[in-house]
Amino acid sequence: TQSTWGTNRMFAPRIEAITSHAQEHRWIAAGNELLAIEREFLAANNEAGFLSLFEAHPTLHTVKSRHSACTEAVSEFESEEGWDLVQTWLGTKTYVKKAPVGHHNSDNMMWLKIDGELEDTDALECLAVWREIDLYHQWLPLCSTADILHEISDVEFVANLKWKIPFFSRDVVLHGFGVDGTEDGHVLVLASSISDFEGVTIPPPDGCVRIDFRVKVSSR
Repeated sequence: TQSTWGTNRMFAPRIEAITSHAQEHRWIAAGNELLAIEREFLAANNEAGFLSLFEAHPTLHTVKSRHSACTEAVSEFESEEGWDLVQTWLGTKTYVKKAPVGHHNSDNMMWLKIDGELEDTDALECLAVWREIDLYHQWLPLCSTADILHEISDVEFVANLKWKIPFFSRDVVLHGFGVDGTEDGHVLVLASSISDFEGVTIPPPDGCVRIDFRVKVSSR
């Protein structure tokens, strides 16, 4: 319609800025701008106009979901609520808590948080560890193989890791992505288990038990 066309044209420069942020893996900045646009539409009682932006720019769906995942991760890292300190070792603190009700597989999942400092290492160097996931089997304890199944971008992958231990062999297929949130003092890596991914052949567990896994790493 003419009104939808006018809405998209009016917000085109800001949508272009959001798209640019997304291409640079700056999902927090992209999502913050999208939220600002949403507030303007809601203040004008024009939710339909806001939704029309998603029809014209499907990338906004990814921006919204990844921004939500990023802000949730940052909140979890900074919060002390519900976390129990279980170990202090070599300058790190390890915390655990039961997954909050409503989160994925909350009945069967524990959350683990490790907090520590790396000297003479900046946030982007920490992100480089994620870039070299196919080398994990050389240093990650008990990891026997680590393969990148599909590289979506410089910091977004589908990967398969195996831990082959007698009576305790485990396997996970992950989709994960890095986030440049340096404007807020964060570099993030968010990854989670998947059972399928478009264009990717998911390998069989090969005698391992395939586990449900969530990884959130914050470097600040």
